[in-house]
Amino acid sequence: MNIRGVLKLLEPLQRRVMLLVSRAVIRTIDDSTALQLLQAELLRGEVRGRLERFGALGLTAVPLPGAEGIVLFLGGNRDHGVVVATEDRRHRPKGLKAGETALYHAGGNGTIIRLLADGSIELKPSSGVVRLEGDIEVSGHVLAGGDIQADGEVRDLAATTGLSMEDMRERYNVHVHADPQGGATAPPLPLMTP
Repeated sequence: MNIRGVLKLLEPLQRRVMLLVSRAVIRTIDDSTALQLLQAELLRGEVRGRLERFGALGLTAVPLPGAEGIVLFLGGNRDHGVVVATEDRRHRPKGLKAGETALYHAGGNGTIIRLLADGSIELKPSSGVVRLEGDIEVSGHVLAGGDIQADGEVRDLAATTGLSMEDMRERYNVHVHADPQGGATAPPLPLMTP
């Protein structure tokens, strides 16, 4: 058999290998299923739907239409594709240092969490507000560049009495000192109020 005959025999295998991987532009996303289902346009206008999207364990996101992806077709069969990676060059943060990681809002609104090269974590919400629910435990110092406000009580847990701010205000407002001329001073003015 000559080389042409061998190449002719290999053509179906070559086609299947070439069909294994494709770049894609995401059109629609269905996030209501166990694995997200995407419709995407592949190279040369080939549109495929019901592409299952695999993500990293413990992390999920819904790509925006127009984001890009890498699609694998198992066995080269274009009837069953899986999306194994997505990225959106329109909104990906740039300028990170080597080893840094970022979690960002794909809508380009500026919200970002960065794990910085120096080991610190930077949170930048576009709204200026970080919302946390549940108890928060901090083992280090808390430094605030602005006001600290609390709807509930603030307690001094280091004090043996565990006084609340309200307790401290009440004690302050009624405390007196011994007057060197006899008796006691009047309570302090102005009174400490909430």
